Amino acid sequence: MSRNLERLGVEKKVQNIDTPQASGGLDFVIPTEFVDLPSKGLFYPEDHPLHKVDSVEIKQMTAKEEDILTNKSFIKKGVLFDRLLSSLIMDKNIQPADLLVGDRNALILAARISGYGEEYDTKVICPLCLNPSENKHHLEEIQPNEWQDQLEELGVDLDEDGCFTITLPKSNLAVKVRPINGHDEKALSKLKDSDSITGQLKGYVVDIDGHTDKRVVGKAIDKLPARDAKYLRNLYKKVTPNLDFQQEFECDTCGHEARLEVRLGADFFWFE
Repeated sequence: MSRNLERLGVEKKVQNIDTPQASGGLDFVIPTEFVDLPSKGLFYPEDHPLHKVDSVEIKQMTAKEEDILTNKSFIKKGVLFDRLLSSLIMDKNIQPADLLVGDRNALILAARISGYGEEYDTKVICPLCLNPSENKHHLEEIQPNEWQDQLEELGVDLDEDGCFTITLPKSNLAVKVRPINGHDEKALSKLKDSDSITGQLKGYVVDIDGHTDKRVVGKAIDKLPARDAKYLRNLYKKVTPNLDFQQEFECDTCGHEARLEVRLGADFFWFE
C-alpha cells in the first residue's frame, strides 16, 4: 500500500501523538501522514493557515474515529466529514469547513485508504439498463486533476485573488468563478431540485462582466443561455482543484461500459 499512497502524494510518518499508559505499561504510537493538497494552497487568503501550503498532516484512524463514523446524529446533521477531519488533522488551527472541497476530498480519500484499504465495494445503477451491479472501486487510482495544465488550453485565466475568468461562448460574457469550500458545499446541498442548477452557479460565480453585486449576478445567471450555463459548469469542474473520481464501470447485466464517479457519501467508510 505504501507505494500507492506515495502516488497519491501521501508521505507516511510515525509520531507519538500521545502515550497513555495502559495496563502493562504499553505506549500507543499513532502513525501520521502528509497528504498533498490539489489546490497547493494557492487559493487561501494570507491569514489562513494553509496559505501557500501544499500538504496537510493527518493521523491514521483509530477507534475514536470509528465512533465518529457511526454517529447517526453527525450523519443526519451533515457534519460527519467535518467531525472526522477535525479529529484527524494535526494542525488544530485548520478548520475543516474552511478547506476547499478538493482539499477536503484529498484528506478524506487518504484517511479511507490508510484506515480500511484501497478497495471500495459498492452497488452501481447501470445508466443504460438501470439494473444494479456490484462494483469494486480501486481508490489508489484516484489522482488529483490536472487543473493547472488545462488553463491555457481552455482559455481560462487565474488571477491573484484565486478566481478563474471564463469567457462564455454565446453571450461572450467574462465570468469570474472561485473554488468553493466546505461552508459553500453544505449550503448547496440544501438547495431544492428546482433551484439546483442556477443555485450552484450562484454559489461560485462572483463576477459577470465586471458586475460583482450578488443581486445583479444572480439575475444575470437566471437569464444565461442554456449553452453558456452548461459550458460554465463543465469548465468550472475542469479547472478547479480536486481529485478525478471517475473510474471504469462494466454492467453485470448488459455489459455496458462507462466512466462513473466514485461518490463520497456516508457509506464511503463502511467496511465488513
